[in-house]
Amino acid sequence: MSSAAIISFTNAAAFGLASSNEGTSVFTENFDDLGGFYANPLTGDMGGTTWSATAFGGLFVGQVSSSPALSTSFAVPLTIQFTGNDVYGVSGNFFATNEGFSVVGNIVKITIGDGTVHTGYVNSSSAFLGFYSTGAAITSITLSLPFSFGFAYPTIDNMSIATIPAPSALALIGLAGFSRRRRR
Repeated sequence: MSSAAIISFTNAAAFGLASSNEGTSVFTENFDDLGGFYANPLTGDMGGTTWSATAFGGLFVGQVSSSPALSTSFAVPLTIQFTGNDVYGVSGNFFATNEGFSVVGNIVKITIGDGTVHTGYVNSSSAFLGFYSTGAAITSITLSLPFSFGFAYPTIDNMSIATIPAPSALALIGLAGFSRRRRR
């Protein structure tokens, strides 16, 4: 079993810089092409990684201000699992919404697959949180509202993942670098 430290970020630029320094590529899902109710699981692909979102009773994508965001159909935890290329970083805007998709201030708890937990009060859809693993890949995250004030639904927007490109992609990058060296 490998162990790793999880580094937390509250700044998107710092998360991007850390990801770049570690040699990972960052891909973002902003849910723009989705809307309405979805049965479990709702899936998407980013950079050779498949994300799969589930929640008891299904999922719902609705407008928060002018941006679509992924949430649950009931006030229950939202889990996103990752398969394919290893994910070392996950970031986004994690917050709570009411039935009409208006942001409500709430305690937000994010649990990473290895058991690492981040809990904090969030009252904005633009609040950024990012997590980067220094060793083991991140296989899932769960967003919950442990001390929900009324009916509040865990919601995420602008989800980004940091992955290491597949070996075939690395080989192509290496060949491109090799051919550049030969042309000089």
